Amino acid sequence: MWLTRISVGQPVFAAMVMIAITVLGFASFARLPIEQFPDVDFPVVAAVVSYPGASPEAVEADVIEPIEEAVSTIAGIDEVQSTARTGSALVVMFFDLEVQSATAAQDVRDKMAAVEARLPDGAEDPTILRFDPAELPVVSLALSGEMEARDLTELAEDVIAPRLLAIQGVGRASVVGGTPRQIDILLDPDRMNAFGIGVEQVTAALAAENRDQPAGEVDTGSTVQTVTVEGRIKRAEDFLDLPIGNQGALPVTLGDVATIQSGQGETTSLALLDGERALALDVVKQQGANTVEVAQGVRAAVEELNAQDMPPGVHLDIIRDNAVEVEQSYHSVQNMLIEGAALATVIVFLFLNSWRSTLITGLTLPISVIGTMTVIYALGFTLNIMTLLALSLAIGLLIDDAIVVRENIVRHLRMGKPHRRAALEGTDEIGLAVLATTLSIVAVFLPVAFMEGDHRAVLPPVRGDGLGRGADLALRGLHAGPDAVLGLVRPGGGPAGA
Repeated sequence: MWLTRISVGQPVFAAMVMIAITVLGFASFARLPIEQFPDVDFPVVAAVVSYPGASPEAVEADVIEPIEEAVSTIAGIDEVQSTARTGSALVVMFFDLEVQSATAAQDVRDKMAAVEARLPDGAEDPTILRFDPAELPVVSLALSGEMEARDLTELAEDVIAPRLLAIQGVGRASVVGGTPRQIDILLDPDRMNAFGIGVEQVTAALAAENRDQPAGEVDTGSTVQTVTVEGRIKRAEDFLDLPIGNQGALPVTLGDVATIQSGQGETTSLALLDGERALALDVVKQQGANTVEVAQGVRAAVEELNAQDMPPGVHLDIIRDNAVEVEQSYHSVQNMLIEGAALATVIVFLFLNSWRSTLITGLTLPISVIGTMTVIYALGFTLNIMTLLALSLAIGLLIDDAIVVRENIVRHLRMGKPHRRAALEGTDEIGLAVLATTLSIVAVFLPVAFMEGDHRAVLPPVRGDGLGRGADLALRGLHAGPDAVLGLVRPGGGPAGA
């Protein structure tokens, strides 16, 4: 075969090709993200509408039916499930797997914009939610200590969250269970009556005065500058000087009818640690970021924050780290690959009783696995359970072609033929058989492309890995095998183990 003739005729070129494939494999391996499962995009979109006080029957007739009628014309929609409850409606739309979830969500938003006019007056605007596995937190942290809830919230939002966002690959750091700080204005009813000031005047003055006002532009001929009158209050004490009305010719300020104190806002979420009130921070990675690298960066940041930035008595702890399972799964399958390769090499040595033959066939194992990393990287896959499973399934097939080619070449050597002639004729005799074996391996993985159901989104890494491995098997068997035999088998074709 032409590949064999190139390998035998130009061994240096053949060796360089193998080295180039290996280098590309190492470079691709270093860039591959590590995940537990493949990056799956399930196009599921939900529309939530609040209709306070409405019965389930009214919700179904006035909210759900118009929404179902509108979304039923969206291309690619597979199934619509609706739930009517007292005061709310939930419409979940399942799309075909070929549809991108972002595209599906945008199509639903467009339809919701058209159907909002048909909803009853008491119904609120629809909220569109998209299922995104990447939105699940990679690491969850807990902040607890001997501080007020509002002080812990300020520490989490102003110190911890910015530090976490600075980590490469972190997309969001959300605070759960926080209590925001606010300024409470306590009105004195008696003084308000004495000055003739109403509550509406106070709220109107706060809304009108506590903000920056645009004041036009200044044109200097060569430049135009925007002018803004800064009116936003910087200090809490300055609220007391805010004018809220007049009594005769004298102005009435907020300090004449009210006092201020530092308070805390309404708590909209709750986080508990060992039954005690705490704050939680959920770290979400960016799309396509490496889960393991993000988690390692968060762990280092937590140690740094605890050592340098935490007040006495305050602790920042990791309560959930999803990257641990990813690392354990990855290392478990990786060890299985190494053990399988080692066992296959030992079995070859036991049956062939030759370290030279074992070396020739064993060379195909690491080279082929490393070369397959280029295929995985080019197809946009990650190192996860599915891709590593495909590697482990084919680990026993990797050396088959090399063994067959090597044994047939050695048979021709023992017939007294020169090395070059033995390599060419030995490979030509079984070239079609090796090719047929490779094509059968490819045929095993090919039906995965035509499988139906949700598992289609999970199995492409197995299909792509198997097809790439099949092509690599033929390359190693017909290219590396003859080249290695010429370099390692002793002249005369004597006993291989001698």
